[in-house]
Amino acid sequence: MKGKNYIFVFLLFVAALQFATADDGDDDEGFNAGITLTVRPLTNWNFYNTEYLEYTIQPSVLTTVELGLKYKNLLNLFFGVDYNYNDNYVGKIIDSKTFTKFVGMLGIKNFMLGATFGQIEGTAVWKGMPVPGQPERASVDTKYTQIDLMYVFFGEFLFSMYALGLSYINYHMPTDLGGGYQDDLKIDHYGVTFSMSSFRLHMDSLRIERKKGIRIYADLNIFFGFSHTDGFTDEGKRRMLFGSSMNWEGGFSPPVKWAVAYSQNASAGLCGGFPIGKRGFLGLGAGYDGTLLLGESGYIRHGLALKTHISF
Repeated sequence: MKGKNYIFVFLLFVAALQFATADDGDDDEGFNAGITLTVRPLTNWNFYNTEYLEYTIQPSVLTTVELGLKYKNLLNLFFGVDYNYNDNYVGKIIDSKTFTKFVGMLGIKNFMLGATFGQIEGTAVWKGMPVPGQPERASVDTKYTQIDLMYVFFGEFLFSMYALGLSYINYHMPTDLGGGYQDDLKIDHYGVTFSMSSFRLHMDSLRIERKKGIRIYADLNIFFGFSHTDGFTDEGKRRMLFGSSMNWEGGFSPPVKWAVAYSQNASAGLCGGFPIGKRGFLGLGAGYDGTLLLGESGYIRHGLALKTHISF
């Protein structure tokens, strides 16, 4: 599955590069697209929301792909054809100022789709009282997935380029239940993300001005929502109840089905680029990236972040 993800990203970049370097492109600002690839080659993970389960996670590759799109008429784009509706009622509605404002309020004209994926591997060692039938250690081997659908808009304060949208995060982890642990518990996070990105601003402004240059970027993403755990098994319950029946301090700690979750991601570094073709732009960046997630099975992750950007 990992190979398929990277093949898809490669093909997406090839297609974007072809559009960006096309000599017969139209300078119409009604249509702009951009793709940013962020690769964190050695992401360090620390899962901290546990008392008796000690995690040792290997540094891993974590990749984010962001696809941004601005289009004056999304109907043509989505359906792939140019409908001849200018002389009918549909055309009058679509071309009306009311419809334009309504679509703009929904963020359809300027949005960004992001996908983050990677593998989390390591071991979890039980440090509490021995539980019959429970191994001392469990393997950690899970896919990490995050999906973001964002509405991008401009502003005049701070980074001057903001985004607001919905986010979903998923992974599986061995989980401390107090009296014992469960080998594999599904953990989902649902919520709203607010993003401030000077990297996006620098890439877009250099593309519009047709200039090359080097800039300092600083990005901040704040997530607020809920975490949801699922998959509590009979074996996990047996282990947990054993610790409770022995009256030891681990006690009885069933997984919380729903809990409040908060995450903050910050990154900073250098970025720059140069125009390509008639309207394209190629950008590169390097910096440091860190994330704190508070919630059921929370974590801290950090590491070097390498960025590649193509827009047209």
